[in-house]
Amino acid sequence: MPDALVLLLTFAVTAAVGVPIAYALGLAAIVAALWVDIPLEAVMLKISDGSDDFALLAIPFFVLAGAIMAEAALSFVGLGAQPPTPSWGSMVARSTHLSAPSPAAIAITK
Repeated sequence: MPDALVLLLTFAVTAAVGVPIAYALGLAAIVAALWVDIPLEAVMLKISDGSDDFALLAIPFFVLAGAIMAEAALSFVGLGAQPPTPSWGSMVARSTHLSAPSPAAIAITK
């Protein structure tokens, strides 16, 4: 059986069973690597090799920062989490009266 067929067949079967796509791709790659006699240690080293690329690690953290800011903005205008649930935007909205007398007092703390 050709190597590419093992990869595609494993992916098709795992995806058809209902395994999430990311897991199906990973499992298919591992099965295909074992099919062509690549040691499992080499496969794991190659998979984990991409996790130390700092440029790629920055992308999820920017997405996380954007999600936090979006939630805070929605909560600030009253469309986010309701008052029993703490959120950045609702806390800032409740404290805006403290900065009204002196906006510089926000940055200057004792």
